[in-house]
Amino acid sequence: MNLRKLGIKLFFLFLIHVFIIPAFAASEDSYEQDNTFQEAKKIIINDTSVQTHNFHKADDEDWIKFIGFAGKSYTIKAVNIGSSDMVIELYDAKDMSAPYLVQDTLGNELADEELDFNNCPHDGTWFARIKLYDSNSFSGNNDYELRNSLQEGPKPGTVQGIVRNSVTGKFIGEAVIITDKQRGDFSDPDDGSYRMMVHPSGEFELTSEVDGYEPCLSLDFLEDGGVLDKNLNMIPADLGGVLFILKIMAGYSIPEPFCWKDRENGDGKMGMDDAVYILQKVAGLR
Repeated sequence: MNLRKLGIKLFFLFLIHVFIIPAFAASEDSYEQDNTFQEAKKIIINDTSVQTHNFHKADDEDWIKFIGFAGKSYTIKAVNIGSSDMVIELYDAKDMSAPYLVQDTLGNELADEELDFNNCPHDGTWFARIKLYDSNSFSGNNDYELRNSLQEGPKPGTVQGIVRNSVTGKFIGEAVIITDKQRGDFSDPDDGSYRMMVHPSGEFELTSEVDGYEPCLSLDFLEDGGVLDKNLNMIPADLGGVLFILKIMAGYSIPEPFCWKDRENGDGKMGMDDAVYILQKVAGLR
């Protein structure tokens, strides 16, 4: 091969490297990093908006999580708005060794995937993994839309709010919020928000728990088809929380109502027994 032909060949290789290969690259979607179940992002059940994801590289995968309840049925749907051969895998947090269910439409590589999770076997956290069937399905045009839905009952409503530290006012992320109507969500790590849609109307009991804070219990009422804004100000299980309780006992005005669960003497009142309980936790006695 003479130098002229070699130069032309190298020039074309340069063009492929600079212009063609980047054309198949895709940028990360707004939910990254979510490539493992530990990094899973929550999905709001029956949200009116959709989550828009993509596979920005051949081995990319997206994980979501939600709280499921025994006897309820959920549908996880991935709508193909690009050219992806997608697979949905459902995992039970109690056993992550293998998928509980798998959805992969055979005979139609670019089909929308819809995983029907009927009759959930128990209450708890469930994960869904969305991935490409294989690396050959990666094209750089691998966008898709994701929903999780539960249809039930007449005139359901929405319960939503923000979870905060009652002492500092800072947002609390990854709190588990559950009601006795078999609805649940995780508070968002960025803004502390949570939302439970298609929530049955009427009286209900709400609980919120997260490491480092005292459990929260609230009795509420949701109007038919209504929206209840319920902010949860949780008491930290530290010395700041003890001082907060002492201020309440001393009659100080608290700007925002706090959320707390009486689990010591059952008298329904915030008192010294609650402060002692937290002190014992701080000291490692509980």
